[in-house]
Amino acid sequence: VARRKVRLEEVKSRCLARGAGSVELVLADVASAQGCAAIHQALEAKLGNPAPASSSSSSSSSDKGTTQSLSSSAAAEPRVPGSNTEANTEANAEAKAEANAEAKAEAKVALGLCVLNAGLAMGTDFAALAESPGGAMPVMKRLMDVNYLGAVGVYEACRPFLASSSGGTRLLVVSSVVGLVAPPTRTGYAASKFALRGFFDALRCELLAECQQAKGERSKKATKPTVTLAYPGAVRTEINAARLGPKEKATAGGATTIGGGSEAGGGALELSLEKAMTPERCAAIMQRAHAGGARSVVYSTDGSAVGAAKSRVISALAVVAPAVADSLIIHTMRQMQKPKK
Repeated sequence: VARRKVRLEEVKSRCLARGAGSVELVLADVASAQGCAAIHQALEAKLGNPAPASSSSSSSSSDKGTTQSLSSSAAAEPRVPGSNTEANTEANAEAKAEANAEAKAEAKVALGLCVLNAGLAMGTDFAALAESPGGAMPVMKRLMDVNYLGAVGVYEACRPFLASSSGGTRLLVVSSVVGLVAPPTRTGYAASKFALRGFFDALRCELLAECQQAKGERSKKATKPTVTLAYPGAVRTEINAARLGPKEKATAGGATTIGGGSEAGGGALELSLEKAMTPERCAAIMQRAHAGGARSVVYSTDGSAVGAAKSRVISALAVVAPAVADSLIIHTMRQMQKPKK
């Protein structure tokens, strides 16, 4: 935990150096209810407490309806002190004040964009993991906890704040090209990234259905949600240096410690990142795609133009000619593998 805090502080410093107005760090296990609550509380402290969408919408629509009827009544009759018209005018002013207060509260708690960028990798075939002292399941579970449940948990905590945004729910989900095609030595990693695609594709449909239903009711405002899944290939980050491998050792109480990087043990596939794109370029591409309302953006497998074509060809072949796609995936991974010394 202490090591993660140090790394988060480094990330905070980098964000501030790049022009971020403010950065709030939250260290939490989002796979647990406590972790989700911790993120929600941090957002509340920063933005305020979002009211439930249903209650705020019904209250707002009711107030607006009252305001319109009262305004009409006040305009039709002259104001007489002590009469019902004066009471209606006062009620009209109160309704407007309440509506303004609600508008300010809504603007305060809105969250314009949520970027979900969780990632742990692996680089060993499943057999090697299964035959290791710790077995394969600790690695499989850790990958799912971080890559899949981590993203879902953060979204759950942010959901009320995103729903309050006048721009609609906006999500940018960083997956991987391995979330479209599944190469060897990436079993658990591919599973976690495929899970991301399934969840957020389904969520997009749910949000769209809510939007369509809301548009049918005149009293509610509805903005189409934007859920973009990014599928990067090779990027020059430290994810491969911290990958999970077969050196899991059981400790007292049944807990496990999971090694990574060069300590991951033999059998790990080392990939060449010479052609890999920089994190800055990768981020810029997905930023433009999301701003344009794209559902997805697919990157090059290795950072090259040929790799970009391969990504799209393999994705298409996986549907119409899966056997050919498998062979092409294996060939591509061999090309990216570093020569053994």
